[in-house]
Amino acid sequence: MVSGGPLRCLWQGVSLQLEAAMRRFLLALAALTASILLGTKPSQAYNDAPWCAVENTGEGSVREICEFWSIEACQREVISGNRGTCGVNPYWTGAQRKGRPAKRKAVGKRQRQR
Repeated sequence: MVSGGPLRCLWQGVSLQLEAAMRRFLLALAALTASILLGTKPSQAYNDAPWCAVENTGEGSVREICEFWSIEACQREVISGNRGTCGVNPYWTGAQRKGRPAKRKAVGKRQRQR
């Protein structure tokens, strides 16, 4: 009599299926972890606009909100009830807004007429 018989073959098949499923799960988990850890840095995401609102939070402490693309938007935030001032973001590196650049028309080039 063979040790384990047909039950042993059945168990090995189930074991291989579980092993393959675990391998796929760990690969997906590793990819998710890498995307979280290597994603956008918080410092880059926060200071990506040229204007900051400096708001007085009370008891001598202030808070900077550096997410405004225009002085007008910053002033609206300050005027809306949060006393403070607007100023240039000292950490802004001049990054452009994300999106498609505007198309420019060619200047000085004329099309020939036939």
